[in-house]
Amino acid sequence: MSRVSRRWIFAALFFFVYLGVQAALPLKRFFREDSIDLGWTMYSGTREIPTVSVRLQDGTSVPLDQFADEQGVGRVVGTKVDEARWVPPAVCPKRGVVGIELVYARAGRSEAIPCP
Repeated sequence: MSRVSRRWIFAALFFFVYLGVQAALPLKRFFREDSIDLGWTMYSGTREIPTVSVRLQDGTSVPLDQFADEQGVGRVVGTKVDEARWVPPAVCPKRGVVGIELVYARAGRSEAIPCP
């Protein structure tokens, strides 16, 4: 083999491996159960949408949807809404609310946001 043909083989090999990775990663992400819509745009990671609940003075937690229906508070519609920033100002003024809890089930963690 000459030096030129060896370079060509390595270049072609690199090209096809690179192209394969560029196609395989989005496809892997696309067919997963927890994939999000338009997953092709950012396939390198996932964003887990937390379960939002409202903590009351008596120590109980109520899901945000249920609390919104009962108290007449607006709902979080989009998946890219920053819950920590926008939910507490709408919910905290209601009587008996002491904080918000965000539960990330897949990551196994939760975040408590106290009302000011």
